[in-house]
Amino acid sequence: MEEKRTINVDYIAIVRQVGNLVKLEHIDIRKPESLLSDLKAILEDPERTLLDLQSRMCEFYEEDRRRSLSYLDNCSYTNAHISGLVSFPKIHSSDEYKEMLEDIEARTIRQKSLSLSRTKERDGETAYQEKLKTYIDDVLKRRKEEYYRLCLSFITATTFNDTVAECKEDPTIKLYSNAFCGSWTKDLRVNSDIVLSITAQLGYSSQSAHLGISLWYKGILIHPYSFFVSHFRKYIKYKFYVKIISPHTLCWEDIFQSVVDMANMATTHPEQFYNKYIKDEIKMMISGLTYIVEKPKYFIASLIDDKESYSGNGIRPEHVKIYKELPDDMSMALIAYKLCDAYELLSNLSNLAKIEPVAQSAHDTIKGYIIRMLPKIKEYSVKNNDAVEKLGKSISETESKLQELKKRIAIHTPYIEERYAKGFKCRSSIEANYERECYDYRYLKEEIKRTEQTKSSLLNLRYGRNMILESLQHCLDTIKE
Repeated sequence: MEEKRTINVDYIAIVRQVGNLVKLEHIDIRKPESLLSDLKAILEDPERTLLDLQSRMCEFYEEDRRRSLSYLDNCSYTNAHISGLVSFPKIHSSDEYKEMLEDIEARTIRQKSLSLSRTKERDGETAYQEKLKTYIDDVLKRRKEEYYRLCLSFITATTFNDTVAECKEDPTIKLYSNAFCGSWTKDLRVNSDIVLSITAQLGYSSQSAHLGISLWYKGILIHPYSFFVSHFRKYIKYKFYVKIISPHTLCWEDIFQSVVDMANMATTHPEQFYNKYIKDEIKMMISGLTYIVEKPKYFIASLIDDKESYSGNGIRPEHVKIYKELPDDMSMALIAYKLCDAYELLSNLSNLAKIEPVAQSAHDTIKGYIIRMLPKIKEYSVKNNDAVEKLGKSISETESKLQELKKRIAIHTPYIEERYAKGFKCRSSIEANYERECYDYRYLKEEIKRTEQTKSSLLNLRYGRNMILESLQHCLDTIKE
């Protein structure tokens, strides 16, 4: 069975220029096999210690001990709490190692005192010393294993960085997989008109970590125009990339294969490339925007019904709940949000219109929808603002009523406490019996429950109105007509 190979550990993924085309290839990362074999043997030999691992590492990396290397393993791409630097494992002097042994022995005696004392009382001093040695050896084994892992991390980071340095020297290698913490961008110039810009943002968090491809055509950034109208709400990072993926084990090969496909299509079928990534994208955006403006409820319903992509289309459970309560207002908020997105593209489309008539048509269509819908957005903004104010007053009144009911029901507390103090059953049973006996207590409990439900409904409704108002007002603040 073929051993599984890991990217940026066993090999680097690259995009290589071959004539007018590019191709995805792998370059093996050369490993110091003799060193790895020696370290493994030392690890498995119970008679050898952490110092032996250290000695072999120092012998091999005589000139590299002060090297700090940038490197992230595949599992840390989305880790927000990581430095992304790998250093040579700590070098212990003989005295430091002796102090470590003494500390381990003292800690073990403290932590295992009960077990050790029982052994000494039952089996004598020799058994005590043997058991203590077993505990200490177990700790030393774990320390040795941890040091071994640190050695492997440094070796992996070193061999990766050395291979990357070689890639940088090869003019045919245009892109190579990255394992560096932070933001990294590299351009692939396909021809005089087209540049593919690859960005990797790693080691921040699962929300911000990503790999993406930006497309530049004659110096103009080409947005993923159809994406703007295919999701309920877009994430800011998506609007800059014609392709974006979240980091995972094979993410570099995924993104590089897309780069290869795009670059080669642009070279061999330039018209097909232009239509797919520019002309058709703009057409799909305008078609989608028209559908949203004319039939917003159908658009929202289609997102709700699309169970497979429900979590990825930008619509969340709270949006669905608000839509069911306020369908007309939520529909207008959607239109406002999408017009706001479209408005932000006007400058880009204006630049693109100099070379593509469809962009000019899209620009004019968006302006027309803004002129048509802005008065309605203002109307709904005023309506929702008034509703939020009225709901605020209703919530205050309901809260006052709730506090008054709680004061009234508190009068009954001493009677319940008195029965409880006499040992009559459990508190819940006493309260249940008292509720059956006392009409006023029963009425107040029911009234408090109804009032709390009313307050909860009002708060939810205000939350929904505020969310709608936020989208409407953001549109009005952004679009200055």
